[in-house]
Amino acid sequence: MRTVKTLPLVLGGVAILGVVFLIYGVVQKIQPSGAGLEAPGMAGKPVDVFRMDGISYTAHDGGKVRFRLKADRVEVAKRKYGMLYVNPLKEATFSNLELEVHEDADARDPSAILSEEMFAQILPTQVMSKFGVITRIRIDGLNVKFVRNGQTVSAITARHAAIDPKTRMTALNGDVSVAAADGRSVRSQESTWDQAAGLFSIEGPYLYLQSGKVVQGNGARFDAELRGMDRQRVSMNESGGSDDSHGA
Repeated sequence: MRTVKTLPLVLGGVAILGVVFLIYGVVQKIQPSGAGLEAPGMAGKPVDVFRMDGISYTAHDGGKVRFRLKADRVEVAKRKYGMLYVNPLKEATFSNLELEVHEDADARDPSAILSEEMFAQILPTQVMSKFGVITRIRIDGLNVKFVRNGQTVSAITARHAAIDPKTRMTALNGDVSVAAADGRSVRSQESTWDQAAGLFSIEGPYLYLQSGKVVQGNGARFDAELRGMDRQRVSMNESGGSDDSHGA
């Protein structure tokens, strides 16, 4: 009688083990191939990696240069979290990216250039077909110049940048600088760049440099040419030091 009573339990255990092995087999089949090394400070384990040293690209629009881009290295990686590989994060990382944007190339907003469409355009077709849509873009060493009628009108630099390719919201950090052609500049350690709106926002402290004078403030909102600078919360008096002797 005891054997009859325990038989359903045994059969149930066998059935559960069968389901577990079936799920494991399905997960194994959908795993991306390949392996890569985990980069410092990056969450998730890379399971598929593409690397290219030295990238240079020029985009034209109606015979005019729209932008020029070059970087020391680009890496595209799929990453998994935990045991599941379903819908892994796909990110592209650029090292020392230099971008020259020509505003008079077309009527579109040039400040929205760092986007999903742009990176799909510059990366090899076979890479994009293998990895699919890039869900995050990281830049270590960013240098952007906006050019109008052959003259640089503003420049943006930062040690690091993280971009959402769909919304184009960009987080800048580490020696962030936004400089206008007239010599004015804003320096901070962190800034949010809303490319769709063409605006920068600083929640914390910043330095505003103009005509050899330095103003320290807290909180600002402005565009790439420093129009609309909100200095209502300036916390310190102006000082007449050299621009090069101050840092955010």
